[in-house]
Formats: sequence, C-alpha cells, structure tokens
Amino acid sequence: MNGVVIGNTTFDNHEAGIALEDVEHAVVIGNKMVNNKWQLFLFKAQYTSEDNCFENRTPDQLTVHFYYPPEPRIKTLADYQRDKRRDLRSREGGCGPLPEKVDVRKLHAESKAHAERARKLLAEGAGGR
Repeated sequence: MNGVVIGNTTFDNHEAGIALEDVEHAVVIGNKMVNNKWQLFLFKAQYTSEDNCFENRTPDQLTVHFYYPPEPRIKTLADYQRDKRRDLRSREGGCGPLPEKVDVRKLHAESKAHAERARKLLAEGAGGR
C-alpha cells in the first residue's frame, strides 16, 4: 500500500508523468514532471506531495488529473495548491534541463536479441552433454 516516488524526471508522455493508483501513504517528493498529458494522475490515492516541479507546455495539459472520486481536473499548480493544499513548496515551470530520451524500441530490440543469443548458447551447451 505504501509508495515512494522521489527524484524522478518524467517528460513527453502521452498520458501521466507520475501515476498514483489505489495507494495509501504514498510519498511524492522532488520530482520533475514536464510536458506530459497529466503531470500527476491520481486514482484512489492517499498521498503526500512536496518539492516537485510541474511544467505544462501545451494548453491541453493538466498539472493534476483526479480520476476517482470524480473531481475537477486541475490546470495549474496555483489552483492545485489553493484547492487541495498540497505541493505548497513546489514550483511551476523552470524545471531545468531534461535527460536525453532513451530509444525504447531500440532498447527492446537489443534485449530481445540478447535473450535469443542466451537461449541459443544454452541450447548448444545442453546438446553437448
């Protein structure tokens, strides 16, 4: 039930930067959430959140999206701080440089190739016994 989300950088996601779903006593501290559809997504979540950086880069992005119970989607950090009294020491914008993106398709292909080579070596070793 407990969750810890500390020091992450999430950016350019087509959905949530950070998602808390069906958790109690979660802690969200010191994260950068930049240019995600929803910087923070919450579904049945009891959490503490502080010292984060939220950065929306397009008008359709949300700072926080509460899914359940149904609540308004929150556009800005100022609205979130005022309405929910959370992330009072967090900031909006100016999150700093982002890391280089990982090519997940290439990474996946490399991991599949590695697994296939390992299976081949194991099969060759088993045949020699």
